[in-house]
Amino acid sequence: MILFLLALGFFTTSISAESLSIESSSFESEKVITIKNSPAEHPQLEELKRSAERNGITFEKAVENYISELSKNNKGIYSETVTTLPSDVTIDGITLSELEDLNTIAKTKGISLEESIKRYAWQTEFLEVADKLEKSYPNTFAGAVFEFDGSGAWFAFKNDIPKQALENASDLPATIKLYGNRGFSVKELISTLNSVHDKLYMHEDIVDASSYYDIETGKITVEAQPNEKISANAKEKMKSQVLQTTSQNNSINVEVKFVDEIENVDEIENVDEIDNYLRGGTNLGTCTAAFTLRNNVGSVGLSTAGHCGASKSSRTYSDRTMSGTHTVYSLYVHEGSYGDLAMYTNAQLNAVPFFYYNTSAGRNTTGVYNPRIGVNVCNFGKETGYKCRQVHKTGLKLGGYGNQVVVTAHVTTEGDSGGPWFYGNSAVGVHSGKSTVDGVARSRFTNVNYISSALNGFRIYVQ
Repeated sequence: MILFLLALGFFTTSISAESLSIESSSFESEKVITIKNSPAEHPQLEELKRSAERNGITFEKAVENYISELSKNNKGIYSETVTTLPSDVTIDGITLSELEDLNTIAKTKGISLEESIKRYAWQTEFLEVADKLEKSYPNTFAGAVFEFDGSGAWFAFKNDIPKQALENASDLPATIKLYGNRGFSVKELISTLNSVHDKLYMHEDIVDASSYYDIETGKITVEAQPNEKISANAKEKMKSQVLQTTSQNNSINVEVKFVDEIENVDEIENVDEIDNYLRGGTNLGTCTAAFTLRNNVGSVGLSTAGHCGASKSSRTYSDRTMSGTHTVYSLYVHEGSYGDLAMYTNAQLNAVPFFYYNTSAGRNTTGVYNPRIGVNVCNFGKETGYKCRQVHKTGLKLGGYGNQVVVTAHVTTEGDSGGPWFYGNSAVGVHSGKSTVDGVARSRFTNVNYISSALNGFRIYVQ
């Protein structure tokens, strides 16, 4: 490791990295710093690999055996009938649940578990840094992206690159790019997107609308489906009026496109030995439950999609590993700027920080992640089961739903609405449905970080 002294703007800081470079960018006056850090070391996993070779088995099998040994007597504190991976046990800093997700990701991508770990195991560290920087610089943070092949990541800022960003980036085990003077912030992108989208979506001649932004270029795309009777001149006049009345940063480009049809589909299904605890990932009739919720005074509930809550004031709750049912009642429903969210509850029932991530396998909920482009997230739906994909875009507004996130493909179906999106033991999203974005049908979910605002102060119940 080489110690660099970098004079940047008005400060000097020390950074440890294999190499560092400062370069120009395609953006006028944009500053780019590239930090090449050493990759992560995994001594425990390397020992497992050597053990596998000695015993004539695959690395995947060795990891599977190791996880099974650690969890065979762990029935979990929140479900006696389900074997639960202990959330406090790690291998080289990777939780057992994350290892299981990384193995699923490997199978999906057709790569080895070893390669999956090398590429993606550090995404949890990336997410922590991204959240820290956005919280520290809310007015100038211009986004963070995890490269889809796991080779690196980037962080951007509207103005100068902060000293904290340089320090945090040097701790990540990959090549990190820092962009300064980008000219816009995520906060400005979201504000502009919401303003343009709402003006069009609420217009009497518009049937539906979908809006999203490109975090790298600052371009906002709004697709609007007009009434069939509206003329071409009327559409152009509407577009002009909307853009003229929208306060806009000159670094942000807004494109309004009129389309014949918009695909935003909710995935609600058309169609007595249970204990007294609510758990996530369970059945709610034609929908799936996501995560359990709790507020500051100890009241509890169960999160699901808002369109599930709006369609039925009460639903039949059933656990995956126990017979019998309970009736739960819709207490809060939000279908709007915070997303597609609802909460069901029953005053006679308690709740535990636990969710099913597979048909008969569960995890303790230990945290909440803020999804970023490129990171891997997993989902469980009562119809399609357990699978993982990468985040394609965040911060979309689709119809009346804000704070939507779409993944790289459509992997869900009717009945999966309301189910959990997660990584490891951390909650990420509540499944909403399917939308076509950038010409591809994709599964979508609401970012769980907005649950408290949408559901009257209730938040994800964590261990």
